Amino acid sequence: MEISESKLSSILNCKVVSVNGITGKGIDNLLTLLKENISEFNSEEANNLIHKPLAKHKDSLLESYSEIEK
Repeated sequence: MEISESKLSSILNCKVVSVNGITGKGIDNLLTLLKENISEFNSEEANNLIHKPLAKHKDSLLESYSEIEK
């Protein structure tokens, strides 16, 4: 399965980084992105982002990638 970072980023309205859990490829990009963005949020903003409901994003993702399988 191939996932488009740009399409997923657009659906979720956030930056997306591919990471391979087996080889570790992409970890450096993820860490760089985290370091760049973590300082932008105070703890209250970060908490709100973490607990934001994700149901609509899940539905959008499932709908989007189910079209690819057709």
